[in-house]
Amino acid sequence: MKLWLRLPTDLDTAFVWECRNDPTTRAVSIQQDEIPYEIHQAWWGRFLKAPDGRLWIATAGEDRLAVGYGRATWEHDVADISIALHPAARGQGYGTSLIRRTTVEIFKTRRTRHVTALILPHNVPSLRAFWRAGYVCTGSVEIHGNRVEIHVYDPDR
Repeated sequence: MKLWLRLPTDLDTAFVWECRNDPTTRAVSIQQDEIPYEIHQAWWGRFLKAPDGRLWIATAGEDRLAVGYGRATWEHDVADISIALHPAARGQGYGTSLIRRTTVEIFKTRRTRHVTALILPHNVPSLRAFWRAGYVCTGSVEIHGNRVEIHVYDPDR
């Protein structure tokens, strides 16, 4: 399936909140608490202005409707990636494509040595999608009481 990425506008605030707050997304997120809309709006305003973060809206189909988003944050020359698909877009093959496209944008946006993804071990769809996109598990850490796998995309590998 063909997927495009574009930068977000303020009109995307509610869409991204829906993706972030979906119960399935929350269940496979490191921080699993529901996100109140007011908290999301404050985060949205800060994140879009932050020099160390970027968000892209994924669109698909002839109408280029939003199907999810990819997000990156940088610390020096290492980026962290996270993605979310809208519930209506799951199971249609967008996950791996969204990871690949977001990874490309990360390297185009800023000098980046490698990209990391933190994934809960029970999030099998994400694990498979990142593996298909070329990410490799390099270990695990504990965050908020959860064991989280570290997956890395290294363009020199």
